[in-house]
Amino acid sequence: NCGMRLSELVAIDLTDVLRNNNTLRILGKGNKERIVYLNQACQEAISRYLAVRPKDGVVDRNALFLSNRGTRIKPITVEVMVKKYLEKIGLSGPGYSVHKLRHTATGMWTSASSRTSWATPTWAPRKSTPTPPAARWSRLSRPTPWPR
Repeated sequence: NCGMRLSELVAIDLTDVLRNNNTLRILGKGNKERIVYLNQACQEAISRYLAVRPKDGVVDRNALFLSNRGTRIKPITVEVMVKKYLEKIGLSGPGYSVHKLRHTATGMWTSASSRTSWATPTWAPRKSTPTPPAARWSRLSRPTPWPR
């Protein structure tokens, strides 16, 4: 829920996960480094992934996320996975993408940091009563707002 770009996600190395203080180092556009805090759900998800992350036959040993071939995961793989799980929870179609989920995350932490209710993303399909992202995602995983 930190709003990172797809390119930043696939570029994460094992050494970027700073587990002792629960942060993640992200190298962004223009080689700008930033540190983001990981909420409890992110910390637990990374721990569960690391427990099953392949150890044998790994080509890109420092890559956090690996493909079935032991190489760094590619952006298209992430896009396909996200599309699959969005469809699984009933959020499919042209209004949903990896990039638009990034905007939802930034809207969520902006909203939480300003001590207001959940932000309704500008890309969300319009209904008479907007459904907050947390409610729409509840079947996949419940996001935690940015700490106040």
